[in-house]
Amino acid sequence: MSCAQNTVRGAFLSLWCLAWGSLTFEDVLWDQSKIEGIEMFTYPLNCGHCGNLVDFEFKRVQDFTERSAEEISAIGTGTDRVSVARRQIVTNDGNEETQGFAYSQCPRCKYPALIVYKSTRKDHLAIKSMTLDEDVGILHGRTSQLTVSALYPASKTIEQDPFWPDGIRRKFADAQKMLAQDISPSIILTTCGTLLELALKELDPNDSSSSLYKRIEKLHGAGVITSPIKDWAHDLRVDRNDAVHNGEGDKDSAAEYVEFLKMFFSMVFSLPKRIDEKRSAANATF
Repeated sequence: MSCAQNTVRGAFLSLWCLAWGSLTFEDVLWDQSKIEGIEMFTYPLNCGHCGNLVDFEFKRVQDFTERSAEEISAIGTGTDRVSVARRQIVTNDGNEETQGFAYSQCPRCKYPALIVYKSTRKDHLAIKSMTLDEDVGILHGRTSQLTVSALYPASKTIEQDPFWPDGIRRKFADAQKMLAQDISPSIILTTCGTLLELALKELDPNDSSSSLYKRIEKLHGAGVITSPIKDWAHDLRVDRNDAVHNGEGDKDSAAEYVEFLKMFFSMVFSLPKRIDEKRSAANATF
């Protein structure tokens, strides 16, 4: 068996032992004979740029000690710099909590990232040692090894509201993810058109019309939606048709319609229910 085969075999054996509990994380990290070849540490996170869940490789790891406002002020004025600097050098045992940060890069969109985390001192030093030399192995991180406290750029938040219907809430989350991941605008526009149609059916479930145009006009005539909302809904209807039949669309329009739908759902689903809640709370006090 070649040296490379031995290295890979040893790496998989160590990970198997770690998974089944026969080795602790510290055992695997600190006994290099057990993990020969494992010189890469990765951790799964949603990229703040493209939104994909990917394994971020820790390319360079550094110590990090958070400074108080008083310490920052002391350094800025040039006073007591020595004592502040000494405070950053902390000697502790391997099980005490420490902070670190790592430079990384999304393997999908290649956008750079900075990851701030907390772990035991022992784990931090072991992860740091892995980034010094590249080799063929990979050790995937878990929450038992470290806790990510910040990611820059931050992961995009999926905006939802508990007052929105379940089906709409799930599909709108998909539309936001597609927009963050630079999915084809025509696909996002098609999804937005579907969301509009689902919302109009929720507002008037007894309307058997198969025409989105008629649904929009009927709800406007009944005073459920305003004239500006009606016009915007018709624009989305037309652009959705172009996206479905001709594959047309641009990212700016897709982003605009996602924002429109968020406002529209809040207005027709969330606002009435929040008003009812406030009225019920007010009546309950009397």
